[in-house]
Order: sequence, then structure tokens, then C-alpha cells
Amino acid sequence: MDFFRYIRAKRDDKFNSKATAFSAPPRAQPRHDEAIVSSQIPDPPQLDDAGKLQALGEQAVPRFRFTSTPTSKPRDVKRESASEAEHLWQVFTPSRPQKADRLFIGRQSVIERIISAIEEEHTHVVVFGGGGIGKTSLGNIVADSAQHAGYHVARYTCDSETTFEQLIGGFLRSLPDDLMDRSIQGNGLRVQSSDQLLDSGRLGPTDLANAFGNLIQRVILIIDEFDRVRDENFKLKMSEAIKVISDSTDLLTIVILGIGQTLDELLGHHLSIQRQITAIRLPLMEDAEVQAVLRQGEIRAGINFDDVVRNSIVALSKGTPYYVHLLALFAGRHGLGRNSKTIVCEDLRAAISDVLSEADPKLAKAYEDATRAESNQFMTDIMFAAAVAPMDRYGRFGAEEAMKELEAYSGKPHPILNDFCGLTQLSKNEKSRILKLTVSEVGANTYEFTNPLMRHYILFRQAERRGMIASLDGSRRGVEDQKAPALVGDNL
Repeated sequence: MDFFRYIRAKRDDKFNSKATAFSAPPRAQPRHDEAIVSSQIPDPPQLDDAGKLQALGEQAVPRFRFTSTPTSKPRDVKRESASEAEHLWQVFTPSRPQKADRLFIGRQSVIERIISAIEEEHTHVVVFGGGGIGKTSLGNIVADSAQHAGYHVARYTCDSETTFEQLIGGFLRSLPDDLMDRSIQGNGLRVQSSDQLLDSGRLGPTDLANAFGNLIQRVILIIDEFDRVRDENFKLKMSEAIKVISDSTDLLTIVILGIGQTLDELLGHHLSIQRQITAIRLPLMEDAEVQAVLRQGEIRAGINFDDVVRNSIVALSKGTPYYVHLLALFAGRHGLGRNSKTIVCEDLRAAISDVLSEADPKLAKAYEDATRAESNQFMTDIMFAAAVAPMDRYGRFGAEEAMKELEAYSGKPHPILNDFCGLTQLSKNEKSRILKLTVSEVGANTYEFTNPLMRHYILFRQAERRGMIASLDGSRRGVEDQKAPALVGDNL
């Protein structure tokens, strides 16, 4: 059974009933159940680069099964053959979203869920989560897959000044004239073309539904960086548009991407559209997926990460694609600067220094204020405990687990009541709080960072002296206590 037939069979069993929300299971150890590529598969020395990628189990992302016409049948879609090894900056792209599926690893279940929502449930889709976790890259891959199936896809990236009229105008201009003119004419409107509709200045939610109400091919409108819009009236009109579109056609799907820890945080208080949308909170990457990104990068860029470096990047990135790519890129540059294709701890240390030098000043100030420039050892420890704590796939952690990690690193007990007070102190100030208290699905109190990037800043600041990066011979540099375990090797 080939991959796509397997995916279809699996989805028919899994998504037989309509669902309007997606929640990934909590992160478990070992975390390999959803990995796309196993980091345990060795690279056979006799294989060339293409053979190595095939040995890693590189797979195409899930594809749309239908063509763009409403009466089409499911079909298989062939993926492009793997390309040759690329340069380092082409493989590790922290500042650029991934566009090619051959460079995209992981998130298979999320992509399947989006396709199922569009093709089978005919709902609109909202993907939300923290910054730097791959929402735009995911949108690129979904768009590419849809276009391969014959869908018309239009994209719009919002900014703080975006209006609803600008958004709809941008979509109308980017879609083929004959497609839109035929749909508009079929609805018996006074205007007979998209140009006339644009010139009329009538671009409200009802006008949008009328314009797309008589489509003969499937269309997907992708709205990226929705969180940047500050106009509440925009969000209200967007909610109204989703409602009227859902009533008029199932050939038009709106996909919204944006930063937010909750659906309400992204869309505002306009949740009356919950029946018409599939809400997906994008999880962090699994450790095995991060390992796969690094291994694919090694093959394509022609470099080799030392095992300690590879495992340290996994530990420090905490499942955030942005930092996986950033640490790998910077460390790779330092290695190549030494005329070496083997990337060692020295290169990773230099990369961390580079990342800290370019960090957001707001993060640095918040850290300095909370720890009093690390002169307050208690709060410095509490910050580290919060950053290194085991967490679920959405970055939430418990106080008790955080304290156990802190004790493991410091080699001494920490009174739990004192530590609870420290976490509370980080979460009580509304304007400058670093943590926020949340309640998990099972009713337990958990914490998460108000700005997920703070977790990484803390780790980078304290990684060296906490022993999170071991040297190649197994010794530690600048470790506070020799009993503290490193987050490398057997601990992963």
C-alpha cells in the first residue's frame, strides 16, 4: 500500500465524524510517536546524498486528494524527487518560512487535519500558537499541496493597518478574472465583474459572499499574521464573512494563521463562528522531528553535527523551529569558518553568543529586572527552573516538575513552598509578568511563558554555567555543581 492510500485509509477511520477542534496529545517520553523521520536510522556509508535522504524515510507531506471541481474524485499526487544537497543558509532558514515540501519535516497530523477540515467537513480553519513555531511555513505547504490538486489559492499577509476592504480587494485582484467574473455574474448582481465590484467600493462581508457564492472551482483564501491587525471592526467583519460564506458556498475556504495562545486571543470576542471553523493550536515539534531537521540539514549542506551538539540543539530549542534553524545556522557558520565540516561544542557556544547579542532588548530587560541582573540567585534559579521544566506540546509546565529539574541541576533541595512563591512572583504583575497561570485540560494548574521566546533567552543565558553543553571529552566548563546533569546524550 503506498503512502497516500495509507493516509486515506487512516483518515477515513480517524475523521469519520465531524470535529471542529484539534488538540494534540500531551508530550510523552520517549517522544517518537508522531515523528516523520526516525533519528535512529543510520546513514549507510555506501549511499549517496539522495540515498541517505531516502534511508531517513523522507516522505511527501499529505496532499489534497480532490481536484478543484466539486464533482472530482480522490486522486494520488506524485511528489517531486529530492534535490541535491543545498548550501547551509538554504537549508536552515530562521528568517524565512519553508516553501518546499522537501525541506519541511513534521506536523503531518496537523496537515492531515487541515485537509480533512477543508475537503470533508467544509469548515474554515484557524491555526494559532506562539511565535516562531512554523505557522507560515505550514501555510506555505498547505497552499502548495492545494495548488497541486488544482485549487485556486490566494494569500494575504496582514499588518497593523490592514482593513477588511484591503484584504478582500487583495484577494479579488490575485484570483483569475474569469473565475471571479463567472461567479459574480452567476449571482445576478448589478456588477458583472470583479473590477466593477472593486470600483463600486462595496466590499463588506455580504459582498464577499456574493462574489464567491457561485464558484465552480474550489478556492482557498489564506490570511497570515492575523494577530497584527489592531482594528476590532476588522475582526467583527471577518466573523460575519465566515458566517455568510458558510451559508452560501462550500467551495470557498478561509484559512487564518496568527499568534495567540487561545482562539479568543487571536479572533477577539467573536466566537459565535465556532461551528463554522476548525481551530488548531499548533504544537511544538517533537524531539525526533527536530533531530530529523538537523539530519536532513547535514546531508543537504554537507556538514556533520557532533552528537553532543545535535542533542544540545534539541534540548535548547525546546521544539521551536525558529531556534532549531537559528542555532544550526549560526553553529554551522562558525564550523565552516574554521574550515571544518564537523560542528563541535565550540561552534555551538559561539552560536549561542551570537543569538544573545541579537536578542530582543525587551527580553533582556525583563530578564534583568526579574533577576536583578542575576544578583538575586533565588529568582535566577526560579527563572531557570521555569525554562528547563518538562512541558507539554504547547509549552505548559507544572511547578513540581520545574522544581525537580532545578534540584537535579543544583544538586541541593529547594523548599517547594518557596519555589511556588517564586513562580507566583513571576506571574502576578499584569504589565511585566513573565509567566501566566493556566488550567490544563485535566484541571491541573500549569504555567506558561507570556512570551515563549523568554524560555530560550533564559536557557541561552544560563546554559553554559548550568552544564547544558558538555565538551567533547565529557568534561564541563563553568559548571556550578558537578552533580548537575547535562541535557545531552542519555538524558534525551
